[in-house]
Amino acid sequence: DKCTEGEVRREDYSALKLLGKSFSYRVDLSAAGCGCNAQVHLVPMRFNEDASKCNDFFCTPTSDAATGSCGATCTTFGLQDANQYSWATSLHLGGDAIGASVGYGGGSDDHTGRRQWSDMDYGPQAKCIDTSWPFKVSVSFLQSSIGLLDAIEVVLSQEGHTCTLKERIDEYTFQDKNGIIELSKILERGVTPVISYWGASELTWLDGIGADGKGPCVKDVPKMCSASVRFYDFSIFRTNFPDEPAVDRGDSATRDGSLLSLAMGYVHEVSQKSATKEREQRLANLTSMQAASLPQAGCGKHCAGGGGDFSSDTYPELREANEEWEIVAVQVQVRKTPSFKGIVLGMKTQGVVLIGQRSGDWIKLSYEEGYVAILQTEDYATSFFLERRIVNYEKIASGSCVDHGLFPIDGRETCKAAAVALGYFDKTVKLYKGTDRPEGCYIKNGSMWYSVRQENRGQGAINGAEPVCGSKAYPTTTTTTTTGTTTRTTELPTTTTTSTTWGYPSFFCFTTVRSASAAELGIVRRQQMRQTGIFACEEYAVYSDHQPWQKVGIGPDGADIMTAIIPPVHQLSGPSGDMPQVNTCTSASTSLTVWDLVKRDGRYRHHHWTIKVDPNVVFLPDRIKPILKKHTTHPKSLYVTNCNKNGDAQMLQSLEVLSRKAMESYAVHYWKCKTSMRWQSLCEARFMAKCLDQLGVERLDDWHMLGDSSCTHAACSDGSRVAFQHDFRDIETWNTCFEEAISR
Repeated sequence: DKCTEGEVRREDYSALKLLGKSFSYRVDLSAAGCGCNAQVHLVPMRFNEDASKCNDFFCTPTSDAATGSCGATCTTFGLQDANQYSWATSLHLGGDAIGASVGYGGGSDDHTGRRQWSDMDYGPQAKCIDTSWPFKVSVSFLQSSIGLLDAIEVVLSQEGHTCTLKERIDEYTFQDKNGIIELSKILERGVTPVISYWGASELTWLDGIGADGKGPCVKDVPKMCSASVRFYDFSIFRTNFPDEPAVDRGDSATRDGSLLSLAMGYVHEVSQKSATKEREQRLANLTSMQAASLPQAGCGKHCAGGGGDFSSDTYPELREANEEWEIVAVQVQVRKTPSFKGIVLGMKTQGVVLIGQRSGDWIKLSYEEGYVAILQTEDYATSFFLERRIVNYEKIASGSCVDHGLFPIDGRETCKAAAVALGYFDKTVKLYKGTDRPEGCYIKNGSMWYSVRQENRGQGAINGAEPVCGSKAYPTTTTTTTTGTTTRTTELPTTTTTSTTWGYPSFFCFTTVRSASAAELGIVRRQQMRQTGIFACEEYAVYSDHQPWQKVGIGPDGADIMTAIIPPVHQLSGPSGDMPQVNTCTSASTSLTVWDLVKRDGRYRHHHWTIKVDPNVVFLPDRIKPILKKHTTHPKSLYVTNCNKNGDAQMLQSLEVLSRKAMESYAVHYWKCKTSMRWQSLCEARFMAKCLDQLGVERLDDWHMLGDSSCTHAACSDGSRVAFQHDFRDIETWNTCFEEAISR
């Protein structure tokens, strides 16, 4: 209702009395994918006497830090937890993390979430609520004849669509309490609207695929969340009287709805300006980096630049103009040689700061083996992977880095670089796993140390340990969420980023591993270990009928790479009538299931091409990029035919390549193929080709890219091929071909 400058008081929060009324607004979730959560909750903040650790009186049903709670618990109304693919409206008494909920999405391998709707009702291109566009939300707090809460009813509607989505919650019990009656008491006192937006890699409770396989999201990808979502057109009205303001003048509901719209409009405007400023700064930095890459007149052999002049005999406490490289792509490959054909040694993720010496368009890492590309210039575009930044390092004798307007140094490699720059030529940085030390990098008794304990965060000089600080910030894992009256910063397990830089063109790749094959899972694990095959694509997924989920390896972000479970893979044996040269093939029924999961995953939308690869294929994505790039600048709806045997051009299941427009066409219209074709006896590749032809997708003929023994055999040493399928039946034969392919 009012604000008190310099302090947060619970009495200042609004307390909307919504019993017998409806709360409505419009929302645009078009850029909030799997792993993103746009929330609208009603919280009794004015009546919460626990200020919590954050001292803002915000509270959640449980004190789990992952929910953004700072320790205070209370009853909440979850009007909306949602993204493009999932929706939840829920009720929670204090202490009840599960509550009662309706909508669509959620679940894991041992339980199923909300299924009142399906992806045919809610989601991109859905028949009732197409989340590619804004839609209206109305939540009514229905009142019984005796004046208590009778039910919560949520209605989603969208202009141009004849169907609406409506659900209600009229029964809820927790710990022998009648939840509806308890919630009625809260509504009578008043609630505060709280709006937030955040991302996490574990949102299966909201959008998981579930034990039934019918949920929307196979994998949560918070790094693809947009910078913001838009809420607008807030209003409060008496239920059944949408054109009439809420009853009492003293209730001020009309004013409250108007203030909400004004407040969210301002928040949206600020976020848009912030995003624009960030883009302009990024462009300026990249322009500066390009200028720095030009030869400097008269600098001779010293043109490489680097970390300053270390020839001085003095050991300064401040060293200015040190060069660092921040990864701006979602992930980058570390290669053995400065070439995109070089062997991949490993991967590093967005936000990591690298230390190295520049060599052309690459940097040679200073404290580990390998090279990382700064940029890649193609005929049609330039992709930037690293951003150059100049940082000052300083050792301080008292206080913390923040006290001096500096930032703690994060990472052992950067700590080593700072040590050398400051004159400490012992490059060994010891790890300290105890407490009572400065945060990050510090010097004690002439030796460099790096503190790894979270308990040391924010600490400065202590016990003879002196912090080493940088003049620029190092990446953290925080994201900002907005409430109706305050801005909260919540630590999350995964960073939500506002921009992404992929290679050009970029790929979403996937494979399907059969439990009936003893070798396929082992081969895929070897591919992941060698960072080749689908794991050399920008993003990837592994589907399998193995039960339970199988671990494939550890991703560049340190998280486990797990398989997504599908129903048993159905094989056709033969030779099949539609592909006589193939003895066995995966059936179209399995193909429909897997491609439907790719559609639900949604990551294909962020990439130029989607590529399906059989698990026992030697696939080298770097070789196919130059082939596809000339068909990427002016995107068309294309799929690749990679075999022409006896004059019959076809796509083989070992390598299926679709452009983004082709994938979008299939995702929206695949049902036409399913209802008009006799697909039950077709192999997957033949079904896909026939379907894409029927949908008007053009063919891109390239009969030389694939060496497949069922069509055109090619030696693994043939450097003109992008993939090899010679029916490898174990890891050793696959690895032999791979080694021949990369050492040509």
